[in-house]
Amino acid sequence: MNHNLTEDELIAKDILENDFLPTLEFELKRGKNFSIVMSKYAFNYCRQASIFSLKILQELLPDYHWDVWESIWICDVKRLDSDKNRARFDHAWVYGFNSLLDRHLIIDLTLEELDDSISNAQILHDNYSSFRIVKGNYFPEDMPDYKNIEVISKEQIDIDNMMEIKEIYTNLKGEKLIKQVCRRMKNKDKLNNLIYNK
Repeated sequence: MNHNLTEDELIAKDILENDFLPTLEFELKRGKNFSIVMSKYAFNYCRQASIFSLKILQELLPDYHWDVWESIWICDVKRLDSDKNRARFDHAWVYGFNSLLDRHLIIDLTLEELDDSISNAQILHDNYSSFRIVKGNYFPEDMPDYKNIEVISKEQIDIDNMMEIKEIYTNLKGEKLIKQVCRRMKNKDKLNNLIYNK
């Protein structure tokens, strides 16, 4: 599902999926508070993936304006059994807009991991792509397997604030954590501004 992505977008997609996300997972799982937070929330890290991937997207695709959003919605999930097909999601994603090209992207690295009890990997199957060209920030309206979507809340996350406060799994300030993640990435040479910026 990489149709119509530019070469730069495909490179960014590959770096985020195959380098950034595993590195972020590694850092979160070795975090000071991982066991405590895990016992309370399970390993739900869509906020962290979205917040920190935004910083990388700003470096790799600077022609876009990037924001992180989170939402709670209820919908019918086509592939679930009829007696339990109404599902609730609490999720975060990155939205990008390139005004010169009038182009919108939604970057969602963790939707497949949302809820093991309803097996998102099976629900989303081949329809899912972490980089999606969209008409606007209407997630999840364009998801083929989601029907009768009712959005309960939707708000933008303050990224500057997230860089200043401590992340829950690691107890590190966001700014310190993103630098730590970038230093461990194979593609760190592309992220020098993030690593060395004070």
